Amino acid sequence: MMSFYAPTGFTAFDLMPPLEFHGGEMWRENWVRFFASFEGGIELEFADLEIQAGGDLAFMRAMVHLAGVMNGTAIDTWVRQTNCFRLIDDEWLMIHDHVSWPTDFATGQSLMGLVPSMAQR
Repeated sequence: MMSFYAPTGFTAFDLMPPLEFHGGEMWRENWVRFFASFEGGIELEFADLEIQAGGDLAFMRAMVHLAGVMNGTAIDTWVRQTNCFRLIDDEWLMIHDHVSWPTDFATGQSLMGLVPSMAQR
């Protein structure tokens, strides 16, 4: 998994704490915890994928459907994902990863049940 990420200068804003991840080792540990929390497999579906690139920088944005059993609880949710890439030694490597849910500011709760308009069809 870590082969997709730049070896230095990488940051992430993820669904789970902390607020910000810096560097590969911290991010690798997050992935280990994430995969270990699922029983069985993880179902992923990408929708509305868009990629823009110019020079040595590119970004990807998509809606990602995540389903499975996490820590004993069924999870079926869509998240927003944005990734930034840099061309390093002829390879596109991720330098920033951002995954989020919208927030209801009145309640302070993440809105995990929202579905992208394309998925409602």
